[in-house]
Amino acid sequence: MGACAYEFPNEFRQYRKEEERWSRGTEQEATGEPVASMQSVAEEVLGNLRVLEDINGIENPRTRAVVALTIEGYSQEEIRQMLDAPTVRAVEAVLHRWRARAKRELEERHG
Repeated sequence: MGACAYEFPNEFRQYRKEEERWSRGTEQEATGEPVASMQSVAEEVLGNLRVLEDINGIENPRTRAVVALTIEGYSQEEIRQMLDAPTVRAVEAVLHRWRARAKRELEERHG
């Protein structure tokens, strides 16, 4: 019983997030509003290609998966569960190292 009471808040938060995502999607379908922002098709395609290029440039498959899932909007807890990472801190560490490496590479190219 104690384990159930301990785990309930996490499960409820996850349920609430899923319900929120679902309601946003159905609300947008009902109103006919576009899901994406009002940008041109060309800008959207170029942006998607840039993200895809950046993700494919990541050599470590685990880092690539964490970055891709983060871009898709998953929480770090959800990413931890999907990738069987030991802790949320492990996911945070992967993102931190990737961001630091990307920033360093950017500075080297432009500086």
